[in-house]
Amino acid sequence: MNQKDGANPVMNSKKIYKANRLALLQRSALFAGFSETELLDLYPALQPVLRRYTKDSVVIDEGDAAGQIGFVASGRIASKKLTDSGRYHILAVHEAGDDVGFDAVFSSYKTSPLTFTAETYCKVLFVSTVCFFDQSSDVSARIMYNANRIMADRCARLLYKIDVLSKRSLRERIMTYFLIMRKKSESDSFSIKMTRQQFAEYLCVNRSALSRELGQMQRDGLIEMASDGQFTIKCKISWIPRAKTVNQQ
Repeated sequence: MNQKDGANPVMNSKKIYKANRLALLQRSALFAGFSETELLDLYPALQPVLRRYTKDSVVIDEGDAAGQIGFVASGRIASKKLTDSGRYHILAVHEAGDDVGFDAVFSSYKTSPLTFTAETYCKVLFVSTVCFFDQSSDVSARIMYNANRIMADRCARLLYKIDVLSKRSLRERIMTYFLIMRKKSESDSFSIKMTRQQFAEYLCVNRSALSRELGQMQRDGLIEMASDGQFTIKCKISWIPRAKTVNQQ
């Protein structure tokens, strides 16, 4: 095979892979403010490894030791907590650019409090976190600053969820979540990352109960559901019409 100007396909391929990994890291909140040159200098210490997961496989299991942070390159991953009853309670859905395993790395326990499972076929870029804790480097201080911002944002999301789950009726929970989404998106129309089953788990109800209530809310003129998963709030006020209490079964 002839190669123009001595080009090496293998070397070119490696350069592309490295560039893609650097771009993924640069888009992440943890490396906000880092230039491409700075990430190139940091790259050997990060020891990036790209792993692939099939649908429903475990990416990180609850109790796993924390030594790496993963960044979703493609696909969707759900973070879940196993309850005493043996059921999983979904906390969040992570898409391309999001991190997984962050909480464990920066906690004092150094083990994962959650289980992360692949909701679709996905790729995750894992990096070593050893250099994050080198207090003699400027890199560590900047990463810790970004980590504090991420933790503050997650605390806010947890408060939103507490607000949602504090509501007694399923309709109140749904509308509380939708009003939060309306405020975040600054629009009456929005999409949520979760599937219907995941949304039901998030609200701590079963899927059939959620589907019935969403259908009734649409018939009552409170919301509109599109086939692409988009929701539109039809009422312009922030009060939440009451309905029957939540059925947890």
